[in-house]
Amino acid sequence: MADGPVYTRIEWEEEGADPTEKTLVKAYCNVDGTTFDSLLERLFNAAKRDADAFLNNPFEELNPTIAFSGVEADDWIEVNGLMFTAASALDEDELEFAVGDDDSETADNFVALVNSTTLGGSYDAVGVAGVSAANSEGTVTLTRRFGNVDDIDVDSSDEDKLLVRQVRTNTTIPEEVYTWIYQYIFRNFRNPGAILQESVAGKGQQMWVGMKSEESGMTTNYDLIARFKKVVGI
Repeated sequence: MADGPVYTRIEWEEEGADPTEKTLVKAYCNVDGTTFDSLLERLFNAAKRDADAFLNNPFEELNPTIAFSGVEADDWIEVNGLMFTAASALDEDELEFAVGDDDSETADNFVALVNSTTLGGSYDAVGVAGVSAANSEGTVTLTRRFGNVDDIDVDSSDEDKLLVRQVRTNTTIPEEVYTWIYQYIFRNFRNPGAILQESVAGKGQQMWVGMKSEESGMTTNYDLIARFKKVVGI
């Protein structure tokens, strides 16, 4: 079975990260020096796998994109029941966005309407509730402003001019998951009963293994991250 998103996306020493997870974990556990670096990294990996096994959450979503190509007046885009129409000039009250000098400018004008907070006119509001739009060189991506927003429904008048696609994108792993990982590591690292220490004769070497909470009489608590758990079939 492939490793989950928590395991693969939260790195011990991510390049360019300041501070790294390694630094944060050591600070959380009040550890200086490098003596326990290997042990803490093993606990870090164990915590991430445990989190993935419990959460069953891909931390990704389908977001629609709209590719603008030669959009003309009267072409339209419908987002969650609101129809935005291309026109010669901007008219917020009628949800009309201006056709620009090129596709990217037209897309910018559409994005401004979707993200608008204006009230009044023929509609209760201009912008799409709970949805954010961003343009990149004539391709608009629509995302949810909040985690509880339903899937974004998009249609267009002409897929040659306004091609709508669904793109699978990663969502942010919540801060609660990071905190849960730190707590898992701290609890196991600070509990002597969870550590099996062996000395290799003549080597002065220590081996740290068997970091399982059930072996030390501890019970893993998932309350902090329970709300992010995905149940199969729901």
